Amino acid sequence: MYEPQRRIPFGFRGDWGIVYKRYTEGCSLNIKNETITFERNNYIDIGASIQFKPVEDNAYSSEQSISGLLTNTTYMTAETTDAYWDDNIKDFVCCISPNDIVKLLNQLWIVTDIREVTKYVPKKLSFYYCSLKKIM
Repeated sequence: MYEPQRRIPFGFRGDWGIVYKRYTEGCSLNIKNETITFERNNYIDIGASIQFKPVEDNAYSSEQSISGLLTNTTYMTAETTDAYWDDNIKDFVCCISPNDIVKLLNQLWIVTDIREVTKYVPKKLSFYYCSLKKIM
């Protein structure tokens, strides 16, 4: 379902990542794929590698998640063109959604936001900019 059907290769500049989608018990996904748990939620590997290209340096900052506790956090924006065909809307959709977990550059990131930039040449080409927050 989420396997890329449209992709513009980045050549040697892209990095391959693994995307994990949140699931609940009894879901129809193949549970043979790798699973991880984050904040008492279960995530499963979608079974296909996604190509990313970091578009800027990592941004380091501190945030206060609990009153009185400051933690260092890393943010990164990564671009992808990997999309799958959605029969419901009759268009291509990014393989990644907000709140998915991505294993990229040997680290785990949570997707906080996705921005789509579209170019017509003459066919529609979509570039997806994923805002990532390092979690582990």
